[in-house]
Amino acid sequence: MRTTVFLALLVCVAAGQDNAKPNPKAKVPAVQGRAGVGSSFTWLAGQQDPAGAWKVGSVPSVGASALSVLAYLGAGYSDRIARGNVSASAQRRKYALVVHNGLRYL
Repeated sequence: MRTTVFLALLVCVAAGQDNAKPNPKAKVPAVQGRAGVGSSFTWLAGQQDPAGAWKVGSVPSVGASALSVLAYLGAGYSDRIARGNVSASAQRRKYALVVHNGLRYL
């Protein structure tokens, strides 16, 4: 439970900082940081159940689901692509169904 919530918050913060100015004193290059966010999205998508919820333990959680969907929305992913309203690149379509199912659950 705590891991899912923590990672969802971490992804939200990292996604919101994509446009931030690079820190020349940072030990980790920006490219590696973005790759880490991408792998977090992949992991988070794998934790979603078929009904669109994220679970805390074995129980679907509205809070964990809301934070997870917020992470995707904050990074610019949209469910409009999954509904067929917008044509988009493969990268944008990658998580559209995850967002769509998460919003449907909420």
